Amino acid sequence: MSYPSLREIEVSRGVAILGVLMIHVTAQALMDTPIESRTYAIYAALNRGGHFSVPTFIFLSGLVLFYRYFEEWQNDQIFAFYRKRLKYVFIPYVFWSTFYFFFNHAFEPNGNGSLRAYLMDLLTGRAEYHLYYIILIIQYYLLLPVLFALLKRVNLHYSLLIIGSVAIQALIGLLNHQYHWIENESIVFTTYLEAFVVGCIAGKNYQAVSTWIRTYSPWLLSSALLFMLLHLIIAELELAGHPIHAAIKEIVVHLYSILAALAAIYIGALTWPKSSTLLSAYGKCSLGIYFMHPALLFLAKQYMQFPYSSALYHPSIGIRLLIILTVPLGLVIACKRVKWAWLIFGK
Repeated sequence: MSYPSLREIEVSRGVAILGVLMIHVTAQALMDTPIESRTYAIYAALNRGGHFSVPTFIFLSGLVLFYRYFEEWQNDQIFAFYRKRLKYVFIPYVFWSTFYFFFNHAFEPNGNGSLRAYLMDLLTGRAEYHLYYIILIIQYYLLLPVLFALLKRVNLHYSLLIIGSVAIQALIGLLNHQYHWIENESIVFTTYLEAFVVGCIAGKNYQAVSTWIRTYSPWLLSSALLFMLLHLIIAELELAGHPIHAAIKEIVVHLYSILAALAAIYIGALTWPKSSTLLSAYGKCSLGIYFMHPALLFLAKQYMQFPYSSALYHPSIGIRLLIILTVPLGLVIACKRVKWAWLIFGK
């Protein structure tokens, strides 16, 4: 059975990849800008406003996988399913991990360039700061048949599945906070388990979810804005020396992420194709943009280094943003015309 393409999901992915780019472009500016500066608040809002992006990508992955595979899933499909992910996700990941391993070693020749270091980077997503996401998404691919079984054979109620995912996520987070078992918690699937599970449930019931989105769109959009503001307020409070409990921060950012994803789906469905063609292009090319942009951002920093006191500092941040918004998109679109482009940019 063929399933209609969810073009609104492409728009939502486009919004999410723009959030990723905004975080990475403004990260250096946040470190350079004095906290008391008015400009700091702008950079902080742009940076932390993009924090929805990774949980949103996880949510959308669960949604699309369940929408596409749940109804007709059979155990004999496992081989074809994983072969496709190996081809279009893992092979490009190996390419870019290798690229960044040698790229970073070229600029930092004193780093560890051994085969052991390379293999460890490959296994943990440490070849570059953003590659942990692929290690994370591979774990969700492995988890998918388990979720299929829970909903098909055990007939587990959605609310129990969500509560269970939240409980597991919270328990692992609290234990790691207490005992520090996991050095980099972001590469462990439990960190975003709730977002993935909610996405899976949304994908299984996509027609009902899309109807709900249209019906309650004013509430949805206002709630997404409200939780974005709450997320920014929490960040400002912590900067002012008022620590917020980690559980509150997690709840706010995950609700913000899911609401932002649903709001982007609504906007995509509402405006397609008139005003969302560009966002859809970012969504279609999001994996290639994700792989490529840190190298371009690094090179832009190398050739546009100005002290914060320079009049050219803030314009240089704007130019970096412009480069990152345009060059990766253009390169991926151009290269995808080549037959074997999936080896590098995925699909």
